[in-house]
Amino acid sequence: MSKEVLIPKDRVVNGVTLKGFDVINPLYCYEGGKLSFKNAFSKKDPVKVERAAIIVNRGWIPAEYRDKRSRPEEVNSR
Repeated sequence: MSKEVLIPKDRVVNGVTLKGFDVINPLYCYEGGKLSFKNAFSKKDPVKVERAAIIVNRGWIPAEYRDKRSRPEEVNSR
């Protein structure tokens, strides 16, 4: 959760508009890799590692919590 994207979004609570952000984190999954016998006998790297990305929407936060240091209850944010 070290990388995050903050998307501005207002929210209405009890008739009051609050400024804030939706918190989006990318999550990368690395596959073990595939061995290519064609590349094994050439000068290319025989193992190709595949990577897939998932976008995790962690929800809405108020604008005063924009800075990660202002969120002490968040675990593993650094």
